[in-house]
Amino acid sequence: MSIKKHIAILVSTLACTTATAQIEIETTLGQPEGWMPNGWGSYTIRATNTGEQDVTLKGWTFQWKGEEEKVNALDRVLAPNEEWKKFEIGHLSQKTIADFGKKNPKKTGYIIANVNGKIKKFPLKLEIPAAYLPEESKVVSKGKVALSLMKSRYNNFKTIERAMTWLNQSYIAMEELVGGVPYDGQTIVFKESVENPYFAYAGQEIILNTKFVGNAIEEFEEGIFPFGWIHEMGHDFDNVIGEWYNFNGPFTEFQANFKLCYIIETMPDQSFRIPQTIVVKDYPFQEQGRKLKGKEFSQRSFLFFGDKYLSDPSRTWESMSSDEMHSLFQRIQYMYGWEVYKGFYRTFRELNAKGFTPPESTEDKINLIALILSKEAQVNLIPLFQTWRFPVSQERIQELENKYQIN
Repeated sequence: MSIKKHIAILVSTLACTTATAQIEIETTLGQPEGWMPNGWGSYTIRATNTGEQDVTLKGWTFQWKGEEEKVNALDRVLAPNEEWKKFEIGHLSQKTIADFGKKNPKKTGYIIANVNGKIKKFPLKLEIPAAYLPEESKVVSKGKVALSLMKSRYNNFKTIERAMTWLNQSYIAMEELVGGVPYDGQTIVFKESVENPYFAYAGQEIILNTKFVGNAIEEFEEGIFPFGWIHEMGHDFDNVIGEWYNFNGPFTEFQANFKLCYIIETMPDQSFRIPQTIVVKDYPFQEQGRKLKGKEFSQRSFLFFGDKYLSDPSRTWESMSSDEMHSLFQRIQYMYGWEVYKGFYRTFRELNAKGFTPPESTEDKINLIALILSKEAQVNLIPLFQTWRFPVSQERIQELENKYQIN
């Protein structure tokens, strides 16, 4: 199926001049074949001033046909030949597919623009078909995980048994670390899907972008650990307890990689290797892509990543990347052991069981993290968190200790 486009052109001529103001609108589907039912996809809206005068974009709206319009405010001046572009990710539900019946689902809307002093609407529309894999899938299971790929994928997947062992041992290791399982113990399925905006995304079904599955199989054959797949499973193991400690996007991403580090350091089968690809500032690669053992990868990728942040006093904790956050918490782990984090995660399960609810503020979540890690390590980690410029104080920690009855 060809990429769907819609062009709308308006020419407005001033009475006092021969100059024209013109806008060209283009909507492009990010996945030419369409979006997976109950899956994610992307599209791009472009508005280009192809005239000789400035125009001002005032707003835009774009939704499934028949849904209520919601106008997004905009105040963007476009000079001649200048372009405004908006990349969006959306979801295609089974209900939406059913609502359109035999027709392809369609988004419609418009861009509002001030052209020569007049407010004009430029229509938008985009068909988004439901897309499916070109062949049937085959499911292979081992222990607490399953793999669902197109049947033909298995023809050249000679190391499938070892791959399934790695996936299952990863699940078991995460359960050991966090003290529980996600989704009430349902099997985690790594499921190949049609193309989407991501490499993969988490859930009880971890959706694998078909675009990258072939390369992943090649890496399995070469003995390379499936970093991206297991990262997504790390998100799964935040199920039920993650709302206690995930206070922003970078911390949430760090949590997935942190669980992965426990896996690669402790899982029984240590025959895998992971290419060194994460660049740590001020520590140049000796050899990019060098294949590392599990603990080597953790140390060389994350342990020293926070040095650059610490050396810049102008930066605050809000600016920290996921790898910089990882650096702090990995240092705590290397100093005091993984048992500290086993207790950390289990504490949140106990708080849930007692009927407590997570803190509402980001600052309280951070202070609670410092409190629990200090309790589990049996040392005072408040000065360490303050060194890393987190908003932690003894007074706030004492209040949280009393509120949550943490002894």
